[in-house]
Amino acid sequence: MNLLCRCISFIFSPLLVPTWAMILVARVSILTLLPANYIWCAICVIFLLTCILPLSTFLLLYKRGLISTPSLNNRTDRTIPYIITIFCYCICAWMMVRARTPLWLPMFFIGASAATAVNTIINLWWKISGHAAAMGGLTAMTFLIALYHLEITDMYPWISAAIILTGMVMSARVYLQRHTLMQVFLGVANGFLCIWISSFLI
Repeated sequence: MNLLCRCISFIFSPLLVPTWAMILVARVSILTLLPANYIWCAICVIFLLTCILPLSTFLLLYKRGLISTPSLNNRTDRTIPYIITIFCYCICAWMMVRARTPLWLPMFFIGASAATAVNTIINLWWKISGHAAAMGGLTAMTFLIALYHLEITDMYPWISAAIILTGMVMSARVYLQRHTLMQVFLGVANGFLCIWISSFLI
């Protein structure tokens, strides 16, 4: 069970969820009508900016002794990495605006930036789940695609899958004793609400 929970935590790490989200958008939304090379280029850029770049900086911070572990298990380690992550999300949003993508797409990254900013502030005093916030944001995205009629397929299976996966990630974080129930519930609420609210700012 411990290995399973670690695998779930890794696969749905906050560093990977933006990439999964973009793959999902490319699969279920009207963006699938774009040429495949455009879509995969966007996915690769998002992977580089929201996973590889932040992870590289986390490892650099770890080697310099500025954080105690690259996995950011300690609450006090999270401030600088979270600020770096916010910056990366903002770059993604800016690049999408420059590429003239539909505005609802960069707003997802604006919402992710807001959720990470809220996590950063709360983590100054209390540990809140970044994994749960990322999954809450992903779930909100599936709801919003359906709400705005951006889908090209039935969204109910995808919404159901997002909810189930979110529950699995929350359970894994609690089982591994990385967070309490309250920390994962508030993390999901933060991610969901920030993405949801940002979508109405268009």
